[in-house]
Amino acid sequence: MKKDKSTFIILILLAVIALIGYFFLGRTSDKSDKLKQLIVTTESGQKIQTEYSTIKKGKFFIKVPTQFVEMSKEDMQAIYQDDTLDKVYTSEDKLVNIIMNVTDKDIKDEDISSFRAEEVNNIEKSYSFNKSEIREIDNHNVASIEYQDDTNYYHRLYFTYEGKLAIVSFICSLDIINEWHPVDTFIMDSLYFD
Repeated sequence: MKKDKSTFIILILLAVIALIGYFFLGRTSDKSDKLKQLIVTTESGQKIQTEYSTIKKGKFFIKVPTQFVEMSKEDMQAIYQDDTLDKVYTSEDKLVNIIMNVTDKDIKDEDISSFRAEEVNNIEKSYSFNKSEIREIDNHNVASIEYQDDTNYYHRLYFTYEGKLAIVSFICSLDIINEWHPVDTFIMDSLYFD
């Protein structure tokens, strides 16, 4: 009787250990699969090869299409009237841009939610607001905001990097956003922290 009870307890412990191992190995495998997947397909079926990029020898990474080129500081200034942007990748026709920037604004990870609320409030005054959410990625709060104006669609991620506000933006002409929407989702979902 005692031996049966001991065997039963050992079997339960082994089952619990197996479930915990499966949960943690499965999560690691999911992240590993996400990192390895570098090809995305546009709405019409065009395959886009991507690679990871970072800024300031950073600890956050985002996928960008390999066919995009890094914009010069002069072009950044001419197009965005901002020479403080860290990196801008652009398509050949300059209709799709990916911006990576760490600002001078101090912010804590726990303040991202209230920052998102303020940003949505400001956006709704001048733009057509689409949607917003907060996600946790690698123990970082990340605000995602999507909106548009008469010419462009904007998808921005806001998070902290070394106590400063970091922003990753996907900007696309409204004329081609339906074609590029799967790419937007793929790129913005690729954010990870080292």
